[in-house]
Amino acid sequence: MAVINSNISKRIYDRSPVFVQNLAVSLYGYHLRRREFGPDFERFLEEFEAQQWLSATDLEVLQVERLRFIIKHAWNQVPWYRQLFENRGLNPNSIGTLDDLQKLPFTTSQDILDNNSLMVSKAATRADLIVGHTSGTTGKARNIFYDRQVCVLKNVVEWRMRRTAGISLGDPVAHMVGRQIVPIDQGRPPFWRFNRALNSIYLSNFHFTKEWQGAYINAIRDFGTVAFDGYPATLSMLARAMDELGQTVPLRAAFVSSEVLLPWQRDSIASAFQCPVFDYYGMAERAVFATECEFHSGLHVNSDFGHVELLDKEDSPVPPGVPGRIVVTGWYNTTMPFIRYKTNDWATWATTPCPCGRGFPLLKSVEGRLEDMLATSDGRFLEASFAYPIFEAVQAKLLQSQIYQDASKAIVLRVVPHAEFGDDDARWLVREIKRYVGHLTPVNVEFHDQISCSQSGKFRWVISDASPNDS
Repeated sequence: MAVINSNISKRIYDRSPVFVQNLAVSLYGYHLRRREFGPDFERFLEEFEAQQWLSATDLEVLQVERLRFIIKHAWNQVPWYRQLFENRGLNPNSIGTLDDLQKLPFTTSQDILDNNSLMVSKAATRADLIVGHTSGTTGKARNIFYDRQVCVLKNVVEWRMRRTAGISLGDPVAHMVGRQIVPIDQGRPPFWRFNRALNSIYLSNFHFTKEWQGAYINAIRDFGTVAFDGYPATLSMLARAMDELGQTVPLRAAFVSSEVLLPWQRDSIASAFQCPVFDYYGMAERAVFATECEFHSGLHVNSDFGHVELLDKEDSPVPPGVPGRIVVTGWYNTTMPFIRYKTNDWATWATTPCPCGRGFPLLKSVEGRLEDMLATSDGRFLEASFAYPIFEAVQAKLLQSQIYQDASKAIVLRVVPHAEFGDDDARWLVREIKRYVGHLTPVNVEFHDQISCSQSGKFRWVISDASPNDS
């Protein structure tokens, strides 16, 4: 959490007794509650609850209004965008419809690194700045600056999703999303801390081992948790542990993000917590939010929060059913606008509408990152989704799995097996993967005792050092 981000504060926090750490987390929670969950939150939540039921036509009217506002603001107040527009011979009058966005060049993560201060609004005062951080795919930390309104609205769209699942602000929610909330060298429970201001328990991803599985499950149960928010890999590992121990913790909903939700992960989480699983997609730049509804037929792009384009390798829009690269424009962050921000994520528009009746555009799925694509020796690039049904067929015999491809295009299938996973299963995996990548691409199986998450606590099911990256 931000309260323990600085090195000095973190050292003090790590050396403090657990009750002091809980106090620090709760005090920061009170700060957040005042800043982001006050009367403005309630007013916007009511407004946004109604907006999701607007027709697609009425939502586009709202989007165009926000588009014109953010373009005019960027022209007047953001030096980097002013120069970008002038270099193209454009001004605010040039951008009057959503289609006009294609007149603008892309903003990239490298632009943020190279022009960070020039991308901040001149109208923002130091007191206005709320600082966030992301490393994205560059591997280099970069600052993201927010204004208070976009922080409030990010919470609004998140809680709009949660209310769809029957969860209200103030309900006890567990979080397992990579926060270093517990000192890394701590050897015994409790591996969790409490935010009393927001009625939340934060559990450490980094201390979850077989030895302490029962302690984690008891902490979730004892807190009276009604909903869980976490990474798919982490929650599915917890769910697998619960299954082995013959335990369940009934919840109203589980929410997962930041990684591709694999089919067997959804099933495992739903079984352990006896509740529906809601996938959602967002980013540190707070320019997009996409959420599952009660029908789970895809992810609704919250177009009242930001705009999404899906583009092919020639930067042309893709039709429904065809994967495209996600490009986003945020409507509300006036401190550091993101206009046509080119992500390294890929998604596919749905070919059929959701029966819920919301007017939002619908994504069939988020396929993963550009770095998650596998290269073949004959020059093709494959989305990792082709491997989902292959691994699903043997998932009952695996504790963990991961696909790694090195720069030479050799593929390693890393597995943490149950006792019943044997050499025949390994040969079958290799044979099935080779059906897609071709026999010229080397494929081997490696057995592991554990597959670690990244430093952020996220788990990447596919890691490819041979994938395309043109950002």
